[in-house]
Amino acid sequence: MPREHEKPSKAPVAEEHTEAHLGRRIQIAASPAGPLLSIDSVPIPVGQDAGGNYYLGPYAYDRHKSLLEVARRYIGHQAKHPAESARRKEEG
Repeated sequence: MPREHEKPSKAPVAEEHTEAHLGRRIQIAASPAGPLLSIDSVPIPVGQDAGGNYYLGPYAYDRHKSLLEVARRYIGHQAKHPAESARRKEEG
């Protein structure tokens, strides 16, 4: 168990992964600072909670041990709620 002053260990991330999901392109790359995620070549901010679960900045309420699974859920959410996705893009 990590001590209070220690950062949680990062869940393993493949060196690089690319796949299509619902017509969108997911790319994950490893970096010393943590995984880098882009969807359709747009960088998406990634966070990790104390339990090691990943979350996405614009979709922080859904968390999972697999960054790829969170990205798939995010794309699925956007497909089901296009008006909300468009509004978030406008808000920046």
